[in-house]
Amino acid sequence: MKKPLMIKLLILCALLVVGAVFQILEVPQLLEEFVKFAAVIVALVMIKQIFDYLHEKRE
Repeated sequence: MKKPLMIKLLILCALLVVGAVFQILEVPQLLEEFVKFAAVIVALVMIKQIFDYLHEKRE
């Protein structure tokens, strides 16, 4: 696995943990929605990088 991909995976995990903590502590809804939005963006970027990696490997 490439280092940028690994870093993004760690960021995604951190965002999910932060989201879980916010859920437990009942932080205001806006902050929770921002964390979910950031996690979705990171996940989409990671999926794109995985497809790019697989495409490079096939060539």
